[in-house]
Amino acid sequence: MENVKKNKSNVKVSKDIYVGKFEPFLLAKPRGRIPGDKNCPDFKYGDYTEEQYMSISPIAGTLGRELLNCNDGELFNIMRGQFRTLFAIGELKDVLDSMIDKFKRNEGREYENGTLTKHVVKHESTDRFIHNHIIPALCEKLNDENGKINQIRRKAIERENNNLGTVIDLGNVRPRYNEPFDYIRGLKILINDTWSYEVRLEKYRSQGGTKFGGELNIIIYDHFGLDEDDISEFDEKGNRRGAAYIRGFHAWFILQHVRRNMPHTYNYQPFVTKVEFRHSFDNIDYKAPYSPYRDPLRYQPTY
Repeated sequence: MENVKKNKSNVKVSKDIYVGKFEPFLLAKPRGRIPGDKNCPDFKYGDYTEEQYMSISPIAGTLGRELLNCNDGELFNIMRGQFRTLFAIGELKDVLDSMIDKFKRNEGREYENGTLTKHVVKHESTDRFIHNHIIPALCEKLNDENGKINQIRRKAIERENNNLGTVIDLGNVRPRYNEPFDYIRGLKILINDTWSYEVRLEKYRSQGGTKFGGELNIIIYDHFGLDEDDISEFDEKGNRRGAAYIRGFHAWFILQHVRRNMPHTYNYQPFVTKVEFRHSFDNIDYKAPYSPYRDPLRYQPTY
């Protein structure tokens, strides 16, 4: 687990002022998005016949005549070879190999990787999620409760116990790793659009007046799996989908979903990718308009 610290200003706080007893609590979590949900199309496996797969699109029909006659090892080689060449560089290429190896072991469950976590933490989408959404929402709650953090905690627990969602509701906001450079560096193929997250406030410190600091524990979840939309020729807006033309994605879809007539072939389980880290912050004024600090050096590529 990594600690990432960011100070909003250069002012040093000489002494934290603790008011009452603080206990950690859940701040934010999207409703109805359970990691590993077996009803999620990209988490199902063994649910297509050969005929159903080939009817997805004319491209699937064409590629299917070749790929459905490949054994599992050949399909994995196609998937790995194209993905390594097209979608990852540097140390994220090793992470890609590790994730494909896990998929090949057909063990499901969760996957964590320190290198992957490092790249996610350094990504601007993660920064925007924290500093454009989580912390401003926490400031708003503190302002509503006149800085009484335990009052927010009480309401958060009440909402959770009554299945009313978390005290911070971000709607459809979540981290996404699909910037143009993510296509070649690796985060697009490894994570792309995340499935779920959990944000807990682990530490809270009042720093005088309306200023505060604290520490968040953040878990980001994704599914390493495909659904039919991923290999369909057109997206919901009618734009051509590039993945539909790449044999590696069709090889992946077949390995996961298609029940083949060839002996000694299997369906391979998707798994949950889990990225967990901590983020510390200080000198936030919940009464003042919040403008996140931007450090351009933070977004330099690391390979």
